[in-house]
Amino acid sequence: MTNLHPADLGTLAQLIENQRCALVLGPHASTDAAGRPLRQLLAEHIAEAFFKKTGRRIAEPDNLALTGTTFLQEPDTPRLSLEILVRDFYKKHTEPADLLREAARLPFPLILTVSPDGLLQRAFLTEKKRQFREGVYRFSKTQTDDFDQMPAGQTYLYQLFGKLDTSGNCDSMVLCLDDQLKYIDSVQGVGRETRLPASLRSAMQDFEAFLFIGFDYENWYLKVLFHILKISASEKTKLIFGLPDGLSRNLSAGAEAFFRQQYRFKFFKNEALDLLRDLRARLESDENDAPPNDGKPPRTLLFLHAAADKSLAEKLDRQLAQVKRQHGLASKSIHDFVGGDTETVQNQLIDEAAVIVPILSADLLADDVLFEKLTRRALSRQSGSICVASVYAREVGGGVAELFKNQIVLPAHTVPLTWMDENTGLSKIAENLEKLIAVLK
Repeated sequence: MTNLHPADLGTLAQLIENQRCALVLGPHASTDAAGRPLRQLLAEHIAEAFFKKTGRRIAEPDNLALTGTTFLQEPDTPRLSLEILVRDFYKKHTEPADLLREAARLPFPLILTVSPDGLLQRAFLTEKKRQFREGVYRFSKTQTDDFDQMPAGQTYLYQLFGKLDTSGNCDSMVLCLDDQLKYIDSVQGVGRETRLPASLRSAMQDFEAFLFIGFDYENWYLKVLFHILKISASEKTKLIFGLPDGLSRNLSAGAEAFFRQQYRFKFFKNEALDLLRDLRARLESDENDAPPNDGKPPRTLLFLHAAADKSLAEKLDRQLAQVKRQHGLASKSIHDFVGGDTETVQNQLIDEAAVIVPILSADLLADDVLFEKLTRRALSRQSGSICVASVYAREVGGGVAELFKNQIVLPAHTVPLTWMDENTGLSKIAENLEKLIAVLK
C-alpha cells in the first residue's frame, strides 16, 4: 500500500466533480466522537447485556454477528429483546462524526453505506451542501426502485444492510449470523425478485470509479458482498480505490492480491478523513483557479433542448464542469425562466449566450417553436465570438441534413449518441466543445 499520489488525487477529484464516482462506506465509517466504530460499540453493548443476564462472557464481544447470535440462543429470548437493545443503543448516538460530515460536503451522486443508523442523513442536513434522497434494502421484500427519479445535483444515500427507522423497526438489519446468510440469499434474488433495485444496479455499472472507506478487507463476508454487488463487473469501471481499516490496516499480502486481481483495487494507506478533506480542498482550489472575469458576469452556455432530453443536457453539463470553470461560463437551459413572456425570454436567452448547444432529437424537431424558431435563430448567430455546436442525441428522420450540412454536429455529425457508448460519446463532445470554446474571440 502507498499514499495517494497527487495525480490520483486529481483524477479522483475530477471524477467526483463530474458525478462519475460513487462512495461506499463500511462499518468503520460510522463512529462516535472518539472515532470508535458504532458497529463495534453495539456488539459490546449486547455482550454486556448478555453478561448481566447470564453471568457469562462472550468470547469476541466486539463481533456483532457473534454477540447477536449468542444473545438470541439463550432460551426464551425473542428477537424483539435484541431489537430493543439495538434501538436503545442508537438513541444515544445522534451526532455524525467528522468523516460523515466531510462526505456530505462532497458532490458524490451515490453513497452506499452498510451502517443502519441515520447519521449520514443527519450529516447532510447539518452541512446543507447538497439535497439528498435515500433508499434502504429490505430483507426478502420487493425493493423500492426510485434511483432513476432522483433530480440532478442531489445525492442518493442507500443503506445496504437495512436501517433502524424512526419507529425502531430493525427487521431489515443484519444483527446475527443467521441474518448474514438470509441477506446473501435475499440480495441474490433466491426464490423471488429481491435483488437490489434495478435502476440502482444499472447505475452502479455506469460509474467509472468507486471509493471504499471504512472496510476491513480481512473479513470473508466482504468478499462475498463485493461479488454480489458486481461493482467491478462493468467495463466502464476503471478505478476502484480502497482505504483499509480495522485489522486490514496491515493488509496481508494474500488479501491485497485477491482484491487487486478480482476487483482491480488500488489500495492506499491514507487516513480516510484526511483524504476526504484533501479532495474537498482540491475541488475548492479548482473553483478558485477559474480565470478572472474582471467583475463581469460569467458568459452563458445555453442548452437548447426538448423537455424529453433534459436528463441528457444535465449529464453533458456535468461533463463540462471543468471546461465551464476554465472559460468562465455559467450554464442555462432554454427552459430556465421564472416569469415574463415565454417567447421574449427564450429569444433573449439565445441572443445573450456565448455558447449554444442545440440537442437534436425527434422531440426537438417536432416542436415548431424550439426547432423552427429558436434553433434557426441560434444557428444564425454562429461567429468568431459565438459558438453554436449541436449534439446529435437521438436518431431522427430526414429533413435536417440540409439545415446542418455546414454546421458543427457532435459527437460524429451523422452518428447519434444513442449508437455509441454514452460516456464515451459525452467525453468526446466535451473534448470537442472545449476546443471550440478555447478559440472564441
